[in-house]
Formats: sequence, C-alpha cells, structure tokens
Amino acid sequence: MPPVMGAGAFIMAEMTNIPYLEIIKVAAIPGILFYLSVGVMVYFESRKLGLRGLAKEELPRLGEVIKTGWYLFIPIIVLMGLLIIGYSPGRSAVFGIATAIALSWIRPETRMGPVRIWQALVDGGKASLFVAALTGAVGILIGVLALTGIGIRFSYILLEVAGKNLPLTLLLIAVATLVLGLALPITATYLMVAVVAVPAIADLGVPLLTAHLIILWLSLDSNITPPVALGPFAAAAIAGADPMKTGWACFRFAKIIYVMPVLMAYTHILFTGTPAQNFWAVFSATVGVVAFSILSTTFFLVRMTIFEFLLLALATVLAFIPSPVTMAAAIAIFVAVYFWQRKRADAQLSTDPPAEIAMK
Repeated sequence: MPPVMGAGAFIMAEMTNIPYLEIIKVAAIPGILFYLSVGVMVYFESRKLGLRGLAKEELPRLGEVIKTGWYLFIPIIVLMGLLIIGYSPGRSAVFGIATAIALSWIRPETRMGPVRIWQALVDGGKASLFVAALTGAVGILIGVLALTGIGIRFSYILLEVAGKNLPLTLLLIAVATLVLGLALPITATYLMVAVVAVPAIADLGVPLLTAHLIILWLSLDSNITPPVALGPFAAAAIAGADPMKTGWACFRFAKIIYVMPVLMAYTHILFTGTPAQNFWAVFSATVGVVAFSILSTTFFLVRMTIFEFLLLALATVLAFIPSPVTMAAAIAIFVAVYFWQRKRADAQLSTDPPAEIAMK
C-alpha cells in the first residue's frame, strides 16, 4: 500500500526507470480495494457468526479517546521510525519496549510496575518461542530449495510451458511466486520472478509497469498461504489460536490478491487508458470487489443457497467487466438476490427468534 510499499517499489523504480511517485500513484487504487475487500468480508463474516458490536451509548467518544490515549501510538512510531532509518529489528524492538514502559507512567491506570513489566516480558518470550520454532522449520525448507536451485529452474520451466497464453502465464507465475515464496521474502521473490517473467508478459502486450505490479502482487501470496504463512503464524501466536486454521482463514480473507493481477492485465485499473476507461475500470473493480467479498462469505442477509451463490457469482464476474451494459446486468442481479434474501430473512424472523436467525 502506498506510500511505503516496502522495498519492492524502490527496486521497481530502479528496474523500470519509472519515477517512484508514478509507481505509488497507480498502485494506490488496488491497495485501497484490497482493504475494502477485507473490511466487507469481516463485516459479513461477523454477521454470519452472529457477532454484535457495542450499543451506541456504550461506544467511547473519538475525541475523548484521542485526547486521553494519543501518546500510546508513540512506541509504534518509534519502532517504525527506527526500522526505516536502518536500525536492526532487535534494537528497534528494545527501544520500542523502553518507550512503551516509560509512557505507561503518564497515567495511573496504564502504569507498569516491576511485576507487570516482568509478566509482559514473559508473555512476549513465550510468543516469540512459538514463532521461532516455526521459523526454524521454514529455515530447513529454505536450505533445501536454495541448495538444489529448484526455485530459479522452476520459474524458467513454467514460462516455457505457458508459451504465448496470457491467462496461463499469469497462473503459472502465481505458482512460481508461491513456490519461491516458501523460501524467500516478498521482495526477493518479486525480484527473482520479475527478471524472468516481465519480458514474457511484456511480449504479450502488457505495459512494463503493469507487468511489474502483477508480479509484486502475486509475490504476496506466500506470506498468507499455508504451509508457510509467517504473517498468520505470528498472529496465531499473539491470539493463542491454531496456526494452520489461522493461515487458511487469512488466505480466505485475502483472495482478492489473486483477482487484482487479472484486473491489472485486462482492465485500465492502473490508469493506462483514457479518463473514461480509467473511471469505468475503477468503478467496476469497486463494485466487483464488494460483490466478490460478499460471495466469499456465503452470507448476505441470511446464508446463501447454492442458487443464490451462483447468481451472485455471475453478478461478480459481470461487475469486473468495465462496461455499462455488464455493470447494469451485475447490479440488477445483485439487487434481485438482495430482495430474495430480504424475503427469506423476513420469513425466518416471523418463525424464529433473532438469536436463532443469527446462528443460522
């Protein structure tokens, strides 16, 4: 997500001779749509599980929260700032911890004494041991792939198999980034695949910057896809949850990662066309992302039947096609499914208590 985008955007600027500001400008819309997708999925998944938020009168006022707790963001700012200027992760973490302890003494209710500091360090140590064990296992896999050279050979073989077929090329690049991502961080995976795959994609008529962004997005999948999903595994350690279940849940919520490269290749979502083409690309992608996210939860007003699921899947595909005709058809199907679900929800409400409807 701009404006940072990790080290990948800076490497992309060097490889393509495209200004960094130009890269983050066109990469902003896909990044925003990713967060929109996750937000919509979280909302409808919560409704499917029967989760409820606080009542309006119980919600804290934003102004009061910021006024009383703004300083609690400072440890995070210190941690990120030190990482950006080049400090090691370990040293940055130590300074972040020290800052958090010092700031806790500003207010009595957050003050950390020796006992609370010790308990926090113990809890952090236990969580880090869990992640360290997983990292050790991943290290063995990294060694096997590095010593055998499978990763580099795999990329070349996949592109030879794909030939001049763009959909097949994108599919095989996704497989290559997933395999390489088992052993490499995102930026390294992007760099290795881009060297081999960008010329092949460019030969199929895809613009240079678009080709690089496609590979960068596909390189993200290994970070959230089991069996090696370090992001979800770290989150599972914090939450005390099952790591593999967390990994698969993360994969399910982040599936738009695989949709976005297709939109980059076949639409003007990266502002590669006329103003009208760019508008329709962004508008259709937004509607499609919302429909896709609802479809992924299999829940709208109530749980979807197979027929409703198929209708909404058709509406999602039509919505992703940037055309007034397909957009009108997608919205019409979407509205029809909504009213049909509304009818089913009203019927359930008349026969079941609200708590049972939430569980269904």
